[in-house]
Amino acid sequence: MNPAYFVAVALHCANPDVLVLASADAPFASQSGFGAQVLGKYPPAKAIPEEGIHGTPLPGGDTLRLGKLPDPLDPGRKAFAFQLAPEDPKTSGSKRSEFAFAKNIEHGKVYWAAVSVFVYDWSKDFGPDERSTVGIQLHGGDNKLNLGPVFAVNTAGPRHLQVVIRSSNSGDHQTRSRRTLRASEQRIPFERWFDLVFKFRLSTGADGFLHAWMDGKRIAEHEGPLGYPTPGFKDYLKVGYYNWSRFDSPRKVLVRSPVVLLDPTGEKYKPDDLRALTKAPCS
Repeated sequence: MNPAYFVAVALHCANPDVLVLASADAPFASQSGFGAQVLGKYPPAKAIPEEGIHGTPLPGGDTLRLGKLPDPLDPGRKAFAFQLAPEDPKTSGSKRSEFAFAKNIEHGKVYWAAVSVFVYDWSKDFGPDERSTVGIQLHGGDNKLNLGPVFAVNTAGPRHLQVVIRSSNSGDHQTRSRRTLRASEQRIPFERWFDLVFKFRLSTGADGFLHAWMDGKRIAEHEGPLGYPTPGFKDYLKVGYYNWSRFDSPRKVLVRSPVVLLDPTGEKYKPDDLRALTKAPCS
């Protein structure tokens, strides 16, 4: 077996730099540091039913909105499932099926975030004005300000994804003080697992940055301000699926081994360390 696998298990299960992780191979009742947001409900990890959270039947009879499914490419493992239907009620103002991680991301420190994502092919049913976030986003800690994600992986039409990066250097958070950057579009590899890895440092100054990789390929490289000045609040990662537009058919995304890790030196880890980590079970 690849030695990186054993390194990843050690990282995943015992490394104090790991701030939050979630494993579909472990019972919800044994996990902490995150909670669900779906169908207007907000249960912490320990209170999520092992059979998942269900809604009205979809075409074909499926009712799962958030929970676990057998990994479609590795039936011996499980994956987190996030699904939305057009008729689902809104959660925090939009339709979403997500995990919200603990608020633990501070300005001035270097972090890594990683996740593996499996997207069921929606390209034939995707509307021309549809907009959604797939897999991962970094959310500002002060929810009352209603700021856009600091970074997110958003759809760019039916077959592409794009890293979106935001910042503001003003404490008034007015629209005119915000800056939004969009990285190059990447084609969605439907019906297979792909890895997303992020290395970042929040800052309103020149020392902020965000680097992102998809399956080991660099897809975003931003140097400069990242995030919002919100003293007294820490930011937090979210994983799953979030759609703030009109859509006419169900959308389902699977996620495997999401993790947030602090890099105390800024150079302790490499992207391949994080990719290996998403493939290592910790149950």
